[in-house]
Amino acid sequence: CESVCVLVSIHKTNSLRATDTQRPFSQFHREVDPRVALGFRIKELRAEHGLTQEELAERSGMFRTYMSRVESGVANPTLTMLYQIAGAFGVDVRELLTPVTSANVGEE
Repeated sequence: CESVCVLVSIHKTNSLRATDTQRPFSQFHREVDPRVALGFRIKELRAEHGLTQEELAERSGMFRTYMSRVESGVANPTLTMLYQIAGAFGVDVRELLTPVTSANVGEE
């Protein structure tokens, strides 16, 4: 959880304390901004599918810079965009909303 929790703390610096990174990921995940959680999940799926951000963006009909903003939890994609991203992965849109399963998502 170290890398994911640390990344999440970067996004939520105003509301997290140093001790927050010590909690189990499942508890921590419930407190994460949904945009950040979505971004982590998309990044995880992209890694599982062996795609670059540019390839995923192209398959989804988006700019790579926007995809980067989605993955970093800055952008708030529309429902239509979520369906496009899910389609690019060949998964149901609900797969984008399931919790991150890998503790290594935050590592580059």
